[in-house]
Amino acid sequence: MPETLEKNYNIDIHGRHFSRMLMLILILIGTFGSTLMQTSLGTAIPTLMKDFSISMSTAQQATTWFLLANGIMVPISAYMANKFPTRWLYIAAYVILLLGMFLTYTAPTSQWWVFLVGRMFQAIAAGITMPLMQVCLVNMFSPKQMGAVMGLGGIVVGLAPAIGPTFAGWLMSKRHVFLGVVLPGSWRTMFMIPMVIVAVVTVLAIFLMHDVIPNRPVKLDLLSLWFSCIGFGLFLLGFTNVAGSGWTDFDTVVFPIVAGVIIIIAFINRQLDKENRYLSLLFLILGLVSLVISVVNITKAGFSDFYMTVVPELAGLSLILAFIVRKLHLKEPFLNIRVFMNKQFSLMTVVMALSTMAMMGVEMMLPLYLQGVKGLTAFNSGLVLLPGALLMGLISPLAGAAYDKVGAKRLALLGFGILALGTLPFLAFNASTSDHFITTLYALRMFGVAMVMMPLTASAMNVLPVEEIADGTASNATARSIASAVVVALLSSVAQNIITTNSPTKALAKTDIISFSDKMIKAMLNGYHASFAIGLAFVIVGLIISLFLKGGKVWRAEIDLQQMEEL
Repeated sequence: MPETLEKNYNIDIHGRHFSRMLMLILILIGTFGSTLMQTSLGTAIPTLMKDFSISMSTAQQATTWFLLANGIMVPISAYMANKFPTRWLYIAAYVILLLGMFLTYTAPTSQWWVFLVGRMFQAIAAGITMPLMQVCLVNMFSPKQMGAVMGLGGIVVGLAPAIGPTFAGWLMSKRHVFLGVVLPGSWRTMFMIPMVIVAVVTVLAIFLMHDVIPNRPVKLDLLSLWFSCIGFGLFLLGFTNVAGSGWTDFDTVVFPIVAGVIIIIAFINRQLDKENRYLSLLFLILGLVSLVISVVNITKAGFSDFYMTVVPELAGLSLILAFIVRKLHLKEPFLNIRVFMNKQFSLMTVVMALSTMAMMGVEMMLPLYLQGVKGLTAFNSGLVLLPGALLMGLISPLAGAAYDKVGAKRLALLGFGILALGTLPFLAFNASTSDHFITTLYALRMFGVAMVMMPLTASAMNVLPVEEIADGTASNATARSIASAVVVALLSSVAQNIITTNSPTKALAKTDIISFSDKMIKAMLNGYHASFAIGLAFVIVGLIISLFLKGGKVWRAEIDLQQMEEL
């Protein structure tokens, strides 16, 4: 019988007994606190714009820079999980989270950069705790329990980001009294309450947290670390600048994205090393230089110029393909990207990225539609989203338990089908669409997301050997982080461009305010409809790819046995 099925999961790596349930609850609460910060500012952006005297694009940095720092940290999480004791890694992450919350809570309204630094500290903590949670759960529970356990983890993965806008809107709506303490109706309160909870969790972690992830003497490849941080950082930075600068701005969008891709592939080359390494790098450099030339020429000459754009594009892609084909391995890679050689893991990662894009895209645009077109307050727009968030929290554990019986494929197909039905009516939203109808559709969408996300998370971890779980989790989370950043940039830029193009002139507001308002609402609706249509496209693609998933439940023991038979 495989070793993974004989393990005593009630004993930590030092041979000491511990309460798995207490540690699980602590992990879920702590990770919930860090993840809640990801989307809580969505409904607070108008207030932040007023208090800090900043534009909308500047205020959006609070979200985009969060995604940026989070995306940089996630690839590093696998190294940290393998290198450092679980207990102290969690405590360090919680301390960083507390520091970030304190900075945002106390940020002077004249110093926006202090607020941003606090958000980045929060993102760093989230980039550690989210992947670490999944690795811990795999090492704390048997594969037979993985569906139900990951379903509980889904309360964090799905419910925290989904409930964030409602939570923020409720806190800002009025003053609240809790245990005799008066909480002002301010965006600062959004950080004060989680800060208290995380502080309690940090203290309890000293006593209840145990080392459950086996550590090994992994060497820190500094070059890989720099490649990872700079590459993913530049890549995500380019996408975060799209909404404010557009897709053709070379300095802030094109160059960071292309440079990021170059460094990311150099990072991959660092992990896929050995002989003929420098020849591979030559292919890489020549290929990417060709791509840069192509991108620059596209912005000037358009796509129709064959010699200026098409030839460099094809040459670049060909050389990069030649580089990727030469995949030889480092003995101790910084991030073991060989997990993507597992077909099922790769498919599940792609499908999860698509479901993340479908969820985050609408979740980001819907509050803007509710406040901009329908004129709802931040609190009321949050209330519209609340039932969906609660439903996702309820369905996630049930979907995880269902995975233990039927596997991920059926649930993914069902989930994407429900998600498509819930998204299609969004294309016909107008200024008079019923709030109750929107609430019902949003709840239906979140039901579908829960049916997809949790079973695939459990299944993706089950198809990998135990020693590759940390790398698989980091790779999976990196894909979702990139997907989130891309969809935020894509939908923001599309909606903003359409709204700007179709907006009436300011002169009309002085002569005919009613006509100006009508045309402005139509322009916003056109932009939001386009973004909702893109969200629907992600759902359809996810549904198609789900058809190629393996049916039934795949056990790690079966994977190990299959590998032995192949050898």
